[in-house]
Amino acid sequence: MTRPLPLCLALASTFLACGGGTPMTGPQDTRQVSSFSGTLDDPARCTCDNGMRTYGIRTLAAGHLDIVANVQPAEARLVVRLLDNTVNTVYSVSTQTGATARLGFDVVPASYVVQVFLASDGPRQASFTLEAKYP
Repeated sequence: MTRPLPLCLALASTFLACGGGTPMTGPQDTRQVSSFSGTLDDPARCTCDNGMRTYGIRTLAAGHLDIVANVQPAEARLVVRLLDNTVNTVYSVSTQTGATARLGFDVVPASYVVQVFLASDGPRQASFTLEAKYP
């Protein structure tokens, strides 16, 4: 006399213990990624042209652009601004949580400029890293 239920339970527990099954994953983020870093100085105190950094990006399709910038020291207030190819401000953000500033904006295929600079209050020198994801 065979006992199929205990055998099935044993096989099921072995299957689960071995990590069987297909893990559930979300859709892949296929956007382009550009990374930048640098230092910023107070342009009022320095003639070294480090008061603002600008970086060009080109979106190939309509979609969502996300920029995450981290600054050190954390008490420095970083401003990230998105401009179009005629240098008109499209979107700016000075919202910062801790040492991280974020910008999110829906874009169309075009060339854009990302500007990074320090707000007028806070430390007058800082270093930063910036990652942009865009279509």
